[in-house]
Amino acid sequence: MNRLAWLAAAGAVLFAPLASAQIGHVVSVQGTALVERAAQPGRILGAGEKLEQKDVINTAQASHAVLEFRDQTRITLRPNTVFRVDSYSDAKDSKPQGMVLGLVRGGFRAVTGDIGKANPSAVKFQTDTVILGIRGTEFDARLCSDDCDSEERTIPLRRVRAVAAARVLESTGVITATSVQGAERTLVPGALLSEGETISTAEGAHAVLVFSDGSRVTLAQRAKLVIARFQFDQASPKTGLGHMRLLAGNAHVWTGQLAKIGPDAFLFETTRGMIRAQGTGFSVGDDEVVVIHAWDGSVIIQTATERIELGKTHTGAIAIVDGKITFLPAPPPGLMESATPRPDLVSVDPTTFGTTGAPVEQGLYVWVRDGAVTLGSGADVIEVKAGSAIRAGGGAFALLPAVPNFMRFDLTPRPGLPNVGNVLPFFRASDGSITNMCGAR
Repeated sequence: MNRLAWLAAAGAVLFAPLASAQIGHVVSVQGTALVERAAQPGRILGAGEKLEQKDVINTAQASHAVLEFRDQTRITLRPNTVFRVDSYSDAKDSKPQGMVLGLVRGGFRAVTGDIGKANPSAVKFQTDTVILGIRGTEFDARLCSDDCDSEERTIPLRRVRAVAAARVLESTGVITATSVQGAERTLVPGALLSEGETISTAEGAHAVLVFSDGSRVTLAQRAKLVIARFQFDQASPKTGLGHMRLLAGNAHVWTGQLAKIGPDAFLFETTRGMIRAQGTGFSVGDDEVVVIHAWDGSVIIQTATERIELGKTHTGAIAIVDGKITFLPAPPPGLMESATPRPDLVSVDPTTFGTTGAPVEQGLYVWVRDGAVTLGSGADVIEVKAGSAIRAGGGAFALLPAVPNFMRFDLTPRPGLPNVGNVLPFFRASDGSITNMCGAR
């Protein structure tokens, strides 16, 4: 009997962990999230709690949850989402590494971890109709019914300020805007920018801004840009004028309709001189010497002492002491990479500043931020690369010309980034930006 009792106790010790082995944990929860486990009633999920095989997680309306698995895979579950952990095994298990996760309803934002880096084919995300594979990536996925169309139609309404000059298209790290009066707010994708504001990027951050005339600017880390003046009306574009000042850091600039009117309609000022664009793309570095590189079209550079035209693929440097312009054989190392992504390579939904577009069709929407994602199985597989979006529905795939605004301007926080999205709604402006009320004057 003693031997049988010992064997029973040993079996309990050996097999109990297998039934409830921790495969990850909950990083944070805003609002309400529930977890359902086999033969157990659903219960509220909180930060720090463990994740197990076969967990089914539900997030309520206006709620989200950030999950982290043992291999460092991170996933943010959007509001009104039902998400399954179908299977998980890693180096700590005796089984081959692999992960299968399921999306029943709603959406998520994911950054894959060590399993995906070592063996991308071992990671699968699946819905009822589509299987997603990864290629070491960051992506957003959303199952749309009527909810996506409703969100898409409310986004243009966030441009309630008629003086809005620009919008944050995308960003990483901490981005702030400071008004002429000194009030500061933290910016998120979709936030509106007005004439007179100064946009600043922190260490390790960057921001892509899109202006109402179609101009785009990418700011590198530790950059500072003033929207000195920006007026544009689509009904009478020839009366518009844009004037920006780069006070610090590096930037890529892709001009829009204003630059097509004439060289004086779009002015980009550096600390050492003025740049007049002629339907072009150029990069500016403001360090010990101001460097300008035209990678499309041409620009006119004017200092206190000189005025020259810089043609496509040419680079010029402006001396700090006397403003003399010198041609360089090539851009300095790092100038073209320092403010990535280049703004002309970022897709823009045409409804960002215009009227509401066509209704959003139902289906699975996927936006790939980094790496690549595959959709389908067997011979019917399509690969979607970074910067692109796709819709799967009705048994067909459709690559989208631009990332839909309901995904681009999603306020649900991205996993692994500063959680500027984790702020109660009544502390937000209508465009999602967060006012520093303690520091505002």
